[in-house]
Amino acid sequence: MNLEKNKKKVYLILFLIVILGATLRFYDLSTESLWTDEMVSLIHTQKENYKGLIDSVIYTELMPPGYFITLKYWASLFGTSEFSLRFLSAFFDSLSVILIYLLGAKVFNKKVGLISALIFSTTMLQIVYAQEARPYALFGFLVLLSTYLFILLSQTPLNKRKKIYFLFGYSLVNAILLYTNYMALFVIIFHSLILFFYYREHKSHLNLKNHFSSAIISIIFFIPGLQILFIQTMIRHPILQESLVLRGVPVFLSNLGVGFYLLPLILLLLFTIGILVLFRKYSFKMPKNNTIIWVTFVSLAFIGIIHLFLMDTITRSFALVRHSFFIIPFFYVLVAKVISLLKLKRTQIIIVFLILIFNFFTLTLYYGETTKAPWDEAVITIKEHSSSKPLILFDRSGSNVLLFDYYWDTELYRGYDQIKLTWENKRELIKINESQLFSLLNQKKEFWLISSRNIKTGDYYVKLLKDKYNLIYSESYKELDLYYYNSKI
Repeated sequence: MNLEKNKKKVYLILFLIVILGATLRFYDLSTESLWTDEMVSLIHTQKENYKGLIDSVIYTELMPPGYFITLKYWASLFGTSEFSLRFLSAFFDSLSVILIYLLGAKVFNKKVGLISALIFSTTMLQIVYAQEARPYALFGFLVLLSTYLFILLSQTPLNKRKKIYFLFGYSLVNAILLYTNYMALFVIIFHSLILFFYYREHKSHLNLKNHFSSAIISIIFFIPGLQILFIQTMIRHPILQESLVLRGVPVFLSNLGVGFYLLPLILLLLFTIGILVLFRKYSFKMPKNNTIIWVTFVSLAFIGIIHLFLMDTITRSFALVRHSFFIIPFFYVLVAKVISLLKLKRTQIIIVFLILIFNFFTLTLYYGETTKAPWDEAVITIKEHSSSKPLILFDRSGSNVLLFDYYWDTELYRGYDQIKLTWENKRELIKINESQLFSLLNQKKEFWLISSRNIKTGDYYVKLLKDKYNLIYSESYKELDLYYYNSKI
């Protein structure tokens, strides 16, 4: 049956894909504990007012406050449970499934749209970030929406009234983009450059005047955000001012997908092969009104790659997949197009089936393993084995203390005493004075040590306490070790 002529069948398939994608994103959404970055998001939402939130974002983040403002409002209505905090990311990424279909259908055909939506909805990489209380899923959604509106305005004849509405929507989306992630500026710039270089040679229903007016309006809306950007990059995070010497290429390559995130690398290879095949086949003889679409997709893809590389060479510590997360969906659309070009329908079905098998296999690993430190379990263990007000030694301050606080029931347990053994100073861990530590511990008969495996201080403190105190109980979790001591005296 021809999908292009059977709208009911297409909408039914799309509905099922969206339901599948949403189910995978909301499944086990609150099972795992919050982790460090999510706790930082929560801290922003707990500020008394939005000015306090913005100040908090300025001094702890390298991104605008838009997502965190949204999260604060959401949390004020629905609370700060793991499910509530992660709901927005899961919701917007579920909506992105629809946008992927619309992009694929608009650029190519409905079959491409459905295949790309199916890949997108079942890919572990998408689901990982759809289940985090961080801005990446929202930003990805907005990039897709902005690009779809750009292509719609460029390729679809609209009357004056509708064009005004769509231009206003495009401007508004881009303004929100700028307040969500600074990479939005490059998306707007590339949309502008694409239109500038191709509008004369190829038919476009979006003229330069309207587009640049829309871009200027978006940037004007972002003027208050420029002050935030300046403070973050030039004052609070001077590491960004360091040398631009190219370094860390192996790290860059690994961040494209080696190891845990293998799928993006595979898709990158498929995308490259697909582009070569398509351009060889068409020899640039594709319809003129499709050229702008191709350039849009290819440009956005390489924006993400360039961004990832620059983040690696400049900072090294920020070069992670999540920073180019927003361009990966464009690969899905192009991969879907490559699949649709195969002559035999049976071959198309087999390849899609194999992709689904791979995706669901990785998802079983993702759902079946603990990926975050289980602070909730650690707190329960401490409550079961100690008094209502234990002494807790944290081998790292900051987020670890806050995560512990989040899961500590203050109504049943009247707080706890704490000693912070280490703290960070310019990314270096400084140990507490040992005599000072023993003086504090002598005031308590029993105490706990919480050791984080991602910093190399746990063994030091275990050896330090071994000779002076009895180890009563210990428990190991992912990234966490618990030790329960009492005095030998």
